[in-house]
Parts: sequence; C-alpha cells; structure tokens
Amino acid sequence: MAESSGDETSLLLPQHLQAKLEQDCIQIVHFKKLHSLPVDMSVETILRNYWTYANDMATEETNIPILKEVLDGIKIYFDFMLRDHLLYSEERHQYDLEITKKRHLTNTNCVNSDEGTPNINNDDTVMMPSSVYGISHLLRLFVKMPLFLIQAKFPTTHINLLNQHFKDLLT
Repeated sequence: MAESSGDETSLLLPQHLQAKLEQDCIQIVHFKKLHSLPVDMSVETILRNYWTYANDMATEETNIPILKEVLDGIKIYFDFMLRDHLLYSEERHQYDLEITKKRHLTNTNCVNSDEGTPNINNDDTVMMPSSVYGISHLLRLFVKMPLFLIQAKFPTTHINLLNQHFKDLLT
C-alpha cells in the first residue's frame, strides 16, 4: 500500500466555494445563525442530480458503476461523519433536536393499527443527515474527506481517483 502525503491527496475547492465556506463559518460561529432544517436542496438530492447529469453526459470512457460507488460512498461518509466531524459546536444542539423530533414523529406511527404490532419496516424511523443537510455541510465533507481517507489507510492511487470524482462533482 502506498504512503499518502498531504500534497498528493489534498482537494482544493474552487475559490467561490471556499468563500462560501468561510461565510458560512462566520454566520454560524460569530453570528449564531444556523441553517434552517431541512434544507431545500439536500445532500441526497445534490448527489442524485449529479448522478442523473453524469449519466446523461456519459461517454464510453465513463465508468458509471465506479461513479455510483463513489456517490454512495460520499453519502455514507456524510451520514456517518456529520455530527462529530462536520458540524460546528454551535450546530450540534440543532442536530440533536432534529433527530429527537424525527424520532418522536415516527414513534407516534410505530404500531400497525390493524395488527397492534410494531412497524419495524418503517425506514423513516432514522433521520439520515443527507436528507436534511445541504451544500454547506457537503463542502465541509469535501474539505475533510482526503484526511478521512488517509486515516482509513486508502492507497494514494485510490485517493487520487476519488479526488478526481470529487472535483468533477464540484465543477
């Protein structure tokens, strides 16, 4: 397995996206202005829209199965990493409230009225961050993703391939 260096594996955001992240940080940390949740354009929707776009623009060289795996991986990383690694401390209480609200709403419908048994097949019982949060939080993931991949001991060649997909998604 190849060693990863920060230079080879870093992902540089375009200037306008860096500015968006900086403005987002100022609004949240200094002015305590949190995003309204759920956002209009969720991470899930962004990734789905990109998938549709990439399929429409696909050429013979496009590896659609790999792209699907990359997009699925982004969503999984986002859902798993959001609370502890992507939120500012000012946002964690809002996150916890959103989860509690979602659980409360679904628990009121957790029994099948016909049978009086718990409805364990209700996929809505868990709030997925990718369905609630949007572009600002996705950009934070892209900033931290190379470090996450290095810590997961991904080979440099795989990280570089993933970074290319990330760059394509960001343009």
